[in-house]
Amino acid sequence: MTGKVFPESANIYEDEARVLFDYYRRAAEKIIQEEDAIQEQIDYAQESLGQHTKQAEESEAKAQKMLIAAAIAAAAGFALGVLLHPLLIVVGVGVGGYLFYARMAAQKAQAAAQQGAQECRDKIAALTADKANVRRDYRVKKIGVAYVPVAERVPTGDKSLVVDYTGTQPETNFSLTVLNQPAELRDAIGALADSMGEMPIVESNADAEHIDTSDYSTSMQDVTLHDYMGAMDRQVRNVRYLIDDNRQVSVSLPVVMPGSDRDRFLEEYSTDTPGNLPVVPVYDSEPVRRRTEDFSKLGELSQRAAADGSGNVDFFSQVMQELAQSVDMLSRSKTEGVSKLVGYSSQIFAGVLKASYDQYSPSLEAEEIERIRTATFDYSDEVDDYKPFSLRESSRVRYDLVSDVWVADNGSRTRMPFGMHQVDAEVLMPVIQNLMQENQAERRRVYNEIQDQKTDYLNQWHRDTDDFFGRNRTEANELMQKMNETYAQYSESYTNYQQQAATLRTMKASGKLEDSEVAEADNQDEVIAGFQVQANECRGKQEEFTNFMDRIREDIDESARRFGHVEYFEASLRDSQARDVARAAADVQNLDPRRRNLVAVSPYLAQNGEIPPMPHVSDQLDEDFTLDLMQVAKGEAPSSAGEPGGEANA
Repeated sequence: MTGKVFPESANIYEDEARVLFDYYRRAAEKIIQEEDAIQEQIDYAQESLGQHTKQAEESEAKAQKMLIAAAIAAAAGFALGVLLHPLLIVVGVGVGGYLFYARMAAQKAQAAAQQGAQECRDKIAALTADKANVRRDYRVKKIGVAYVPVAERVPTGDKSLVVDYTGTQPETNFSLTVLNQPAELRDAIGALADSMGEMPIVESNADAEHIDTSDYSTSMQDVTLHDYMGAMDRQVRNVRYLIDDNRQVSVSLPVVMPGSDRDRFLEEYSTDTPGNLPVVPVYDSEPVRRRTEDFSKLGELSQRAAADGSGNVDFFSQVMQELAQSVDMLSRSKTEGVSKLVGYSSQIFAGVLKASYDQYSPSLEAEEIERIRTATFDYSDEVDDYKPFSLRESSRVRYDLVSDVWVADNGSRTRMPFGMHQVDAEVLMPVIQNLMQENQAERRRVYNEIQDQKTDYLNQWHRDTDDFFGRNRTEANELMQKMNETYAQYSESYTNYQQQAATLRTMKASGKLEDSEVAEADNQDEVIAGFQVQANECRGKQEEFTNFMDRIREDIDESARRFGHVEYFEASLRDSQARDVARAAADVQNLDPRRRNLVAVSPYLAQNGEIPPMPHVSDQLDEDFTLDLMQVAKGEAPSSAGEPGGEANA
C-alpha cells in the first residue's frame, strides 16, 4: 500500500503519471496561448499598415491634383485679366494660392501616413521576432514523492487507535481507575460471596441495627436490619468503601473515530509504509507523541491491574449480578412472608369481627335485601304498608373453615354473606319496635300535622316560583321584542344615512344641483340578513336563559322534594342500619383500593370505617423498589472506547 493523491488513481505511480501529463498539457496550452496572443497583435498591425499605406497613396494623388488645379487657375486668371479685366488676374492668383495651400496639407497627410506605415512595419517585425522566441523547450528533469505524517496508529491491547496530528479532531479523554487496596477488596468480595451462599428466611436478632429511612418516608423514620441483613449491609458498605478508595489516571488524545470521514480518508489516501521515500514533518507531532506514550503507560497499568484481579471487569460484573440476585431473592422472600403474615392475621381478625354477626345468604334473601336497600323511610309512602326488615332463620349461613366459604342449609355457598350484628337484630330492633307501638296514635297525629304544614309550605313555594318564572319569561319576551324594534330602527336610520352620504359624494364630484336628489337604495336583502343574524343571537341568548332557568327549576324541585320528605322514624330507627349495610354491599365496586381490602371483613365497615392516612413516601422510594437490580448490574459494564470529544473509562 503506497497511498495516493487523486481519487481516480489506484496508487502513487498513477499519481506521478498524472502529474507529468498535467504538466505537459499546461505547457502546451501556455505555448499556444502566447502564440495566439502575438499572432493577434501581428494581424492587427498588418491591418493598420494597410490602412496607412492606402491613406498615403490617396494623399499623394490629392496633392498632384491640387498642383495641377492651382496652375490651371493661375493661368486662366492671367489670361482672362489680360483679355477682359485686370481684376480677374487677382482672382485667378487667389484661387491658385488656395489650391497650392491645399496641396501642401495633402503632402503633410501623406508624410504622416507614410510614418505610420513604417511604425507598423517595425512593430510587425518585433512581434514576429517575439513569436519566434516563445519558449517551447519545457521538460521535466526530476519528479519524486515525499510523505507528510498526519496521523499515527497506537496499539492498545489486541486493537489500535488512530491519533491525529493535524489538530482537526476533537480530544477524547481516557481514564483509568486504579484501586489503592486491591487485596483487601478481593478478601471483602470473597467474604460477601460466602455470605450470599446461604440466606436464612428467619434471622436472628443478636446484633440488629437501625437504618435511617427518613429520606424515603416521613411515616417510617427507620428500619431495623437483623443479623443477616445487617451483616450483608456492612459488607456491602465495606466493598463500596474499598472500591471508592481509588485514584484516577487520565490522558486525552485527538482520536480519529472508526467509521468517521477522517478515518475513511486515511484508509483510502494514506499509507503507513513510506519505505525509503523522504518524510516531511509539516505538523508538530511531538506533543501528541508524548501523550501517546502516556496512553501506552496507561494501557500497561490497566493490564497489570487486570493481572492482579483489581481491574477484572468480568469479576466485578459477576459479583454485582450475584449481589443483585441475592437482594432480589431476599426482598421477594421478605415481602411475600410479610404479606402472607399480614394476610393471615387479617383473615383471623376478620373472622373474629364476624363472630358477633349473624350471616345470611344474599341469594336466598335477595328480595328482602333489595327492598330494604331501596327504602326511603318516607311517612307518606310507608305509613300504611311498611313491613319491618326481617331475615329468615333458614337463610343463615355457617362458615366452612376448610374451604373458606359460607354455606347455607340448602347447600348454596357464598364468600360475601349479608351480616347483621346480633345486638342490632336481637336487642335494638325489638326494643325500638315495641317502644314505637306504645304511642303510635299520638305520633300519627304529629306526622299528619308535619305533613300538612310541609304540604302547605310547598304549595305556597310552588305558586311563588311559578309566578316568578312566569314574570321572568314575560319580561324576557318584552326585552327581546324591544331589541328587535331597536335594531329595525337602527337599520332604517343607517340606510337613510348611506343614501344621503352617497348623494353628497355625487354633488361634490359633479358640482350640479340636479344631482342633489336622494337616490333610493333597495337594501331589503341586507336588512333581512341583519335581522336573521340578530334573531339568531337573540335565540341563542333565549336558549341560554331558558337552560339557566331550567337548572334553577330543577334545583328548586330537588330542594322541595327534600323538604317535603317526612321521616318515618318507626322505620328509620329500626332498619336504617340494615339499609346502610345493604347499600354498602351494592357499592363495593365504587370503593377506593385501600377500602376495598376491608370488604372481606364487611362492606359496611369498608365504606364507613375510619382508616389511617396514606403513608407519605418519596418518589425515589417507588423508583428504588421497582428497580431491576439484575438489569442494572448487567448494564454497568464499563465502556472500552469513548465518543468524539467525550470520555472513555477503563
